[in-house]
Amino acid sequence: MGPEDRKPQTARLFRRMFAYALRHKMRVVMFVYASVGLSIFMSLPLLIVRNYFAVMLNVSGGDYSRLFLLGGLIFCCWMFIGYFEMRREIATQFLSRRSTTDLVNDVAASILRRPFAYFSGTRTGDLISRIMTDTAAADEAVGLGLHLLREPLTIALIVATTVYMNWRLALVAFVGFPLAVYPIAWLGRKIMKASRKARELTADLADTMVQLFSGAKVVKAFRMEDVAIAEFSTTTGNIFHQNMAQARAAALIRPVVQFVNGVGGVAVVVWGGYQVKAGHITVDELLTFIIALIATHKAAWTVSRAYDRMKYMTPGLERLFEMLDGEKAAHQLVASGTKTPQPLSRRISIRDVTFSYGRESVLGGVSADIDAGSVSAFVGPTGGGKTTILDLIAGFYSASGGVITWDDTPVSDYDRGRFLDQIAYAPQQAVLFNISIRENVRKGRPGASDADIEEVCLLAGVHDDIVRFQHGYDTRAGEAGASLSGGQKQRIALARALLKTGASVFLFDEPTSSLDVETELNLWQRVREYLSGKTIVLVAHRLSLVRNADRIYVVSGGTVEASGTHGRLIETSATYANLWRLHGER
Repeated sequence: MGPEDRKPQTARLFRRMFAYALRHKMRVVMFVYASVGLSIFMSLPLLIVRNYFAVMLNVSGGDYSRLFLLGGLIFCCWMFIGYFEMRREIATQFLSRRSTTDLVNDVAASILRRPFAYFSGTRTGDLISRIMTDTAAADEAVGLGLHLLREPLTIALIVATTVYMNWRLALVAFVGFPLAVYPIAWLGRKIMKASRKARELTADLADTMVQLFSGAKVVKAFRMEDVAIAEFSTTTGNIFHQNMAQARAAALIRPVVQFVNGVGGVAVVVWGGYQVKAGHITVDELLTFIIALIATHKAAWTVSRAYDRMKYMTPGLERLFEMLDGEKAAHQLVASGTKTPQPLSRRISIRDVTFSYGRESVLGGVSADIDAGSVSAFVGPTGGGKTTILDLIAGFYSASGGVITWDDTPVSDYDRGRFLDQIAYAPQQAVLFNISIRENVRKGRPGASDADIEEVCLLAGVHDDIVRFQHGYDTRAGEAGASLSGGQKQRIALARALLKTGASVFLFDEPTSSLDVETELNLWQRVREYLSGKTIVLVAHRLSLVRNADRIYVVSGGTVEASGTHGRLIETSATYANLWRLHGER
């Protein structure tokens, strides 16, 4: 069943949205107070106008005192209407914007709390679209819902007033209303279908923009501009067509409502006129009914317009609440217990671990022991599964089979957040945020002093580069570190990991691969001295970095082919010896 075939529970979605508004009870009370007051003072003028027409038709001898009284009452009604409209609008805006803010915060928190496995299978553009585009639906949804609460109250009071005056004429006036229900509901489904498709295409567009702008160098290098523009134009064109389909369906609601208005208007004018001629009702009653009909039709039009927008916004609410509802399922991608890990004191054991990305097997029965305080390295051909082993140790993924233990306790038994407090991680693809270099490094240990930050930057060999910048440590890194060289980004990311002194295990996935060999060797000599006593797990292609490791694991084809010291592997592992020769390292 495709998305267009789903039958979303619009009322349920709006109830969930209103649950956010109900957190602010005093504002809700203010809205109800203002809405009831407004509805009452919108209905009262009908009774006053009826008396006004009666006086006008019977006034004689220049006695206009009752006209002045009625005029004064109508003026008072409009003053109260203005006051209640002001109070209602303030309450509506507060509830709408506050509810949206709360929902956006919840969605953002839901996304960020999810395990790494979720992000590896989710498009960035889709997440951006949900946060930036679909939240606009939430903002409007509360306002629309409040419209649908207050306008029917106004209609009900007006109808009750007309029934009180003449129930037969009221029945004739509003007989056409049920005729609009089915066509408006049918058009609402059309609007919702087009809106859902447009939002899905908008997510595609956001994903395309992320790829094109982040990969601008590749786009330029391969002269892909024309192709990219054509793809972009195709997507925006499809969005346009879906928006027009929604607009056409919404536009058709207007003639439906006007048809109902026409039926009621003709019925009142013809049948009401006949009743006046027959002497069954008075002219003032008929004129009052016509005014009431106009007021009711205006409110009905407001309701139909709100219904149209509500259907348009429903897919946006669906997508937002899907994020919240999917959080529990996403957390199941990585098992998480409740125990709190202590700093590693014995070893990390990997026993017969298997792992697959979907149907693609990456690891097939890997076993290894990483002793506390040791330096362990994973080497081997590209694509052998070395990075995946580090990801599994860090708990970014759950193993498909086998077990990883931390001091003889499965890592899945530990609370994931507290477990990661024991891990410092520096990836090959350095990730920096568009904030100052100082704050990027401080992410490793919030609250660290400037002196601590400079110390680890000196250790990582990037301090001299930083102080040469115009703003020094306050220089912004740029989006994804765009203002820095590859080597500078890697060393800043390394400094961030080194600053996490509370960690007992440091995972390094080729974090200095952009550096020349001599610089890299000198840097790692300083790092090993700084992390003396800590557990270091390193992935490297340059074997000169790992020749002094306590234990080296040769990973090939998703399995550990051999393990031992550098000297032993040179003699016993053909793969390792071949790698050593290929790198020209003796």
